[in-house]
Amino acid sequence: MKSLIIISLVLAFATLASSTEAQRYSVIKKIKGKYDFELRHYMPSLVASTPLTEQDDAFKQLANYIGVFTKPQNVDPKTQQPVKIAMTKPVIFRGGAMHFVLPQSKYLNIEDVPKPLNPKVKINQLNDGYVLSYTFGGRWSMEYVNTQKDALIAYLAAEHPDMQIDQASWSFLAYNSPMTPFFLKRNEISFIVTSIKPMLEEENTEAQRYSVIKTIKGDFDFEMRHYMPSVVASSEIGQRY
Repeated sequence: MKSLIIISLVLAFATLASSTEAQRYSVIKKIKGKYDFELRHYMPSLVASTPLTEQDDAFKQLANYIGVFTKPQNVDPKTQQPVKIAMTKPVIFRGGAMHFVLPQSKYLNIEDVPKPLNPKVKINQLNDGYVLSYTFGGRWSMEYVNTQKDALIAYLAAEHPDMQIDQASWSFLAYNSPMTPFFLKRNEISFIVTSIKPMLEEENTEAQRYSVIKTIKGDFDFEMRHYMPSVVASSEIGQRY
């Protein structure tokens, strides 16, 4: 019960704080239908992971690692001192483990990440890649998530047989606290895409890809963006026509 309260408070802060960093991705294509999907490209990221034996226990171990309501259970490789790590969103459930995404604005190299003191907590790298994501709201349980996952796989096989996904490499992403009102919840189920070519065949014009890091509101609204590497053909600007 105590662990559930900790989970609720931590994710509530993550939900309410506009400064909470989110895992970065760019939307390549939206696919409409009975289930609406987004084809996304995720940037590389580092995660702290622990086996998902009990949900509350796994969350507590990761929360202790980054220093939520306690001294961080880690050692900085440079200072040899514990360092508090900012909470991010979402919390990822994948491959029988729970994962916290480490702030991508701070940790780019695994060598710079604070070392866990708990041997059950491991630091892993998620490579960049393409993902097919389905977003839904409301309350959830792992039983419900598994049912939804099976329904999505069946739907894709029947309606989009050309979409090539790795059915075994699926993830559940939780963005909100259990205390968040059900109508404000954001949850996602995603699948790793093994080939994006069939998904892009209907696109007439491809757009340059980027991730939105932050939206800045004011008299003029701005977006801070991270653009993916690209190759361009260039020419000096002279007479326009």
